[in-house]
Formats: sequence, C-alpha cells, structure tokens
Amino acid sequence: AIGSESWYKVFGNVIMTDGIKNMAEKLKCFWAIDVVTSYVPKMIQKRQVFGVAFFIVNKDNSCSFRMEDGKDNVIVRQKIEYTDLTENLKFYFSYDGKYWTILLPSEY
Repeated sequence: AIGSESWYKVFGNVIMTDGIKNMAEKLKCFWAIDVVTSYVPKMIQKRQVFGVAFFIVNKDNSCSFRMEDGKDNVIVRQKIEYTDLTENLKFYFSYDGKYWTILLPSEY
C-alpha cells in the first residue's frame, strides 16, 4: 500500500495500513474493519480486486454499510443496527495478488 510505513495483520491475508489502524483506534471502530474483512469471500467470488467501503451513519444511530467496485457498482450492502460512530467513513480495500489491504483514500 502506498503511503503507509507499517502494515498490521487483521486476519488471514488481510492487512491494514497505519492510517486505518489510527482511525480505528481514534474512533473505536475496529468492528468496521471486521465488517469489511468478512466480505473477502464475496470479493473473491465476484473476482473483484478493489473495493470502496462506505459506512453512512443514520440519525437513529444505525449505520448503512456498502461496498462498491470503484465504478459505483454495489457489491454488497449491510445494515448495522447500532453504531456510536459520529461521522461517515470511507476507505479502500485492494488486492495485490497476495494481500488484501484496507487503506484510507489518502494512502492510495
């Protein structure tokens, strides 16, 4: 991943960058990383090597998650019944042939 000095193993061959780790620590939202990671099989099935993850916070403290292919095509949607997030999140998910890397747009 460009723009990161260190990578952290999430699960299997999924890693996250410094920026994602710092964001998850600051916002206490490692669960969002788990949500994205849980869709690796779907990404493989659909032969996707890039995804854009969106977490949109709703007024009732629920959250809408969606993963797109980078061309506005939705790969998956999920409703999260409760979140204490106070801001929307967007990050990328990219496969380089060996690792799935979760990274911030600024690190791409």
